[in-house]
Amino acid sequence: MSSSQWLKRDREVVAQSPYAPPLVLERGRGCELWDVDGRRFLDFEAGQFCMNTGHSHPSVTEAISRQATVLMQIGNRFTTPARIQLAERLAALAPDPLGVTFFCSTGSEANETALRIAKLVTGRFEVVALARGYHGRTASAYGLSSATRRMRRGAGPQMPGIVHIDTPYAYRCPFACGTCDQRCWRHSVEMIDRASSGEPAAVIVEFIQGAGGIIPVRPTGPARFAGSATSEAPC
Repeated sequence: MSSSQWLKRDREVVAQSPYAPPLVLERGRGCELWDVDGRRFLDFEAGQFCMNTGHSHPSVTEAISRQATVLMQIGNRFTTPARIQLAERLAALAPDPLGVTFFCSTGSEANETALRIAKLVTGRFEVVALARGYHGRTASAYGLSSATRRMRRGAGPQMPGIVHIDTPYAYRCPFACGTCDQRCWRHSVEMIDRASSGEPAAVIVEFIQGAGGIIPVRPTGPARFAGSATSEAPC
């Protein structure tokens, strides 16, 4: 069947996201993909940013096949030697004091868990997020996201306590400051103080915003937080 025929069938039975699929992929190898029409493409998305080793890497496929012949899923009430060994490897790679791993299936799930931990530890509930960010499709993560304009149209009330602040985006600076004079920082601290208690449980940041336009946070020295609009920190 051709791509157009498969896409027609896809639209009839699969709930469509805002990004309607333009291709019907058949296979991949490394950074290359082939669709059902036999056309070859370079995968610049890396499988939605997850395929760091490329498609069908022999070592990865062999490990998946080997595990599938032993156990497929164990839930959260049990553990396995493979899970313990992976957690030990991550603990060895992570800087102190990070030494414990909580395994999740998706980025949305990881962000929801991180927010829950922050609220439990601090006893607070408000969360600050950068505009243009994207953090997932689950309730809290979606409410903290603003990658596109009007993305929450029709979705109803979001999680209480969300405060969005300006993204340090020198190329399209909303303050048109030309050179970074910390206007966005001062405005952001002002908004936190005025739109919240000023004591959030967490601040969630992508150091390179993806869905918002591949916007990196500029490298700077350590910021100084004084809890008021006169605080000084680089944009």
